[in-house]
Amino acid sequence: MTIKHPIQPLVTDASRTLRFKENRIVSHLLDWATSRGMGMNQLAVMDFSNEDRQQFAQLIGYSLAGYGELRRYVDDEAYSAAAHMADGKDERDARIAALEEKLAELQADRLEEPSKTPEGWLTWWPHAGEGCKPVYSHGPEKPNYGPEVNARLRMYPVYA
Repeated sequence: MTIKHPIQPLVTDASRTLRFKENRIVSHLLDWATSRGMGMNQLAVMDFSNEDRQQFAQLIGYSLAGYGELRRYVDDEAYSAAAHMADGKDERDARIAALEEKLAELQADRLEEPSKTPEGWLTWWPHAGEGCKPVYSHGPEKPNYGPEVNARLRMYPVYA
């Protein structure tokens, strides 16, 4: 498991905009570097991880709405966790809530009926001493080996 950077607390500024609490040292360093030719545009093309870029945006006091628009490196999970913090959750609970949302989304996607016909079926057959062996069957019809055999198999549709 990778340890994630902490999420900056959120504050409401004088114009009533919800934004990450600025780290004035980081902002001062950015201003100093920008005046010497190393600003945001130069940083944008350097090799930093998305997580480092997310934290940097937080540390310089990005608004929550602006943070959500940084789609190149702020993923749905990162934005969702920050939004949950804006709703009053602590960071741990906000991250959990974001992961629960992602899990529910994945489960819903998995349960949706496919809109097209499968091109084939992958059947897992019990294989003596070696677990299961996959066998691919072409065609849209689900293979039928009889009730007793079907009960021992796992069959999955395959879509193009």
